[in-house]
Amino acid sequence: MPAERPRIHHQASHAVSKLTTFLGSFTAIAAAALLVALWAVGLLFVRGGPFNNHYAMVITSVTTMITFVMVFIIQSTQNRESRAMQTKLDALLIAKHGLDEGELLGLEDKPDGAIRDVQTDVHGAERRATEERNRIVVSPNVGVRPSEHLPEA
Repeated sequence: MPAERPRIHHQASHAVSKLTTFLGSFTAIAAAALLVALWAVGLLFVRGGPFNNHYAMVITSVTTMITFVMVFIIQSTQNRESRAMQTKLDALLIAKHGLDEGELLGLEDKPDGAIRDVQTDVHGAERRATEERNRIVVSPNVGVRPSEHLPEA
């Protein structure tokens, strides 16, 4: 049974991902607008029209429940995207600066002081790389015949 848990979690995560993709589509937006339009047209056919509290309570209750569920779906999607982005950024920093991956991996879960320390290290590595690039001097005499050499500055 414990081996079943990761598979169920993966399936649930995949289902939420597909649901958020659908809910962000034009089709879902159009369906929501159509549903609201149908509800508004329905006001013409109920006793009391716009002043029918029961009819207004139905749309209020439905939208409240949908909003409640959507908050968790959106947060789940945001968390997953944030973890993926952090992993990609970690990989880029490790590749570009040769930084210690033990420092970078899971950095977002560490205390603020640890994050500032790593940030200082990354900025220092970038500053050193920039200084090294600026230090490289190309002689104006490269590719010129010795008789035409210019004096070095």
